[in-house]
Amino acid sequence: MADISEKLLTLSDGRVLAYAENGNIRSSTMVMFLHGLFGVGRCDRVSAGLRRLDVHVVNPTLPGFGDSSPSPTDIPYALSLAQAVNELIDHLHPDDSNLKIYFAGGSYGTVAAQILYGLPFDIFPRGRDITACVLLAPISPPRWHKEYTKCLTWRDYIGIGPPSQLIPFQLLPRLSSLLLRSVFRSVDKTEGFLRKTFFDNVSAVEKAKAAKWREEQGLAPGQFEREMAENAMKSFSKTWSGFIEAADVIHSDWLFKPDELDEEHSKRPIVIVPSSQDELGPEIAKWLASNYKNSTLRWVHGSHIAAAYEIDDIWQSVLVNS
Repeated sequence: MADISEKLLTLSDGRVLAYAENGNIRSSTMVMFLHGLFGVGRCDRVSAGLRRLDVHVVNPTLPGFGDSSPSPTDIPYALSLAQAVNELIDHLHPDDSNLKIYFAGGSYGTVAAQILYGLPFDIFPRGRDITACVLLAPISPPRWHKEYTKCLTWRDYIGIGPPSQLIPFQLLPRLSSLLLRSVFRSVDKTEGFLRKTFFDNVSAVEKAKAAKWREEQGLAPGQFEREMAENAMKSFSKTWSGFIEAADVIHSDWLFKPDELDEEHSKRPIVIVPSSQDELGPEIAKWLASNYKNSTLRWVHGSHIAAAYEIDDIWQSVLVNS
């Protein structure tokens, strides 16, 4: 079994990439999850489904969050991300010719997951080892999804829509980060914010599903919410650069177009898991499904994080069938 404490990998360009791992580190099946805006690569618990499948779970912290160095400003985000993740995989599985990688992302993490899925192999050589990709509450590439704004709430329209690109100097995300600093001053205040955002106003069906999931995972009441708050505090403990650059990353050139991926890329299935009542917009998931050639839509009932409560079934289906 892996040491579940956070580890720091110094990359060839001097940056630091934080990551955590768990499960069977000798397994040739790796599951790598890329977190959202309020997260880090925490890995102190592996879901029951992944434990049964005996895989190596690796959760990196994205650049500019937690203990991971900010993205370099002199090269495109897609290139710097590919370099960091390629070096991490080489570090963990240097001589495994049978390695099978399953990428997954949640919300903002689906941007990184899609970039790694679609990058040319000369840029991201370890992309050849990808077996499948899972996108939970996904985001689409505005460069190609021209009608993405129709899927956004006013809050998201301002945060990641055209205003984020038209107003210079990253002014809007910088202002947002200043407002959020007053929230993320303590774990209690952060937990209260996350409860209001993700938990308090969901349907009775989703609340029941969440309660059943917590029981199956052995979580005490409130433990999941508390851990999310701790992750958010950790995420912004050193820098807000990852949060501030997020809209620019979403709008950046991902270095591929989903509907033009070649057969070698498209032979790897991509499972798109939207939530039926997600404010981010189910239409985004439909656009992704129509543009990735080997895609499957798997709807879950509930709000933005509802897929978390069905993740065991999702992984069981993906790992067994691909």
